[in-house]
Amino acid sequence: MKRTALLISAGLTMAAAPAAVAAPAAGAMPAHTDPSAACAGDSGVTVVVQMPDATHYGCATGDPATGEEALTGAGFELEHDTSGMVCSIGHEGTWYPVEGEDGWTCGDFDGTYWSYWTAEEGDSEWTSSQVGAAEHDPAVGEAIGWRHGDGNKAPADGEVPTPDATGDATSDATSESSPAGSSPAGSEESPTTPPASDEAADGAAEEASDQGQSPWVTWALVGGVVLLAAAVVTAVLRRRR
Repeated sequence: MKRTALLISAGLTMAAAPAAVAAPAAGAMPAHTDPSAACAGDSGVTVVVQMPDATHYGCATGDPATGEEALTGAGFELEHDTSGMVCSIGHEGTWYPVEGEDGWTCGDFDGTYWSYWTAEEGDSEWTSSQVGAAEHDPAVGEAIGWRHGDGNKAPADGEVPTPDATGDATSDATSESSPAGSSPAGSEESPTTPPASDEAADGAAEEASDQGQSPWVTWALVGGVVLLAAAVVTAVLRRRR
């Protein structure tokens, strides 16, 4: 009974042929260690596989019929033992567990296995699937996950990738930005000088007009600028004499 319960929680699947190896589907996009490889919006089913070296993410585009089909559609490989259990998952030629390593052979059961998890669109937590990946029909927008162990820990250390419509997975990280009032690195600020010409005066008048000031205020400003310019010119001429 204990073995049966473990097999159910692990999402064991019945293979079409015993000890068969399922290769990535034709045209499948390679999986990545970047969560942004998750499906954007409703473009398909997101696949997450946590291996000892890293957690890998992929997108099975379209509407795969089963969890196993989604796995191969996202660029992974899988192998079943003679009982139909998914005993090993491969990614770009690297398999786990490795056949022959520490005496392990596909079909050996030592209490660890590939557990199968699901997260419906919008969910922030994984749920251990109560049906096998071969029987589970994931919905478009859903995420499925695999992790090798005792079945108690969810893939990606419990985090469900939630990409936005562009395909970029959300994150708590924020990009650095310049403080308010400062210039971006490498830029130079131009010094500001008060207007001292008729063109500047006209510009001030236009700006004041755009801001909704009354005409007499506008012309008062223009007159003040002109008088200031005249005073400057007069002072310069007196010094030259």
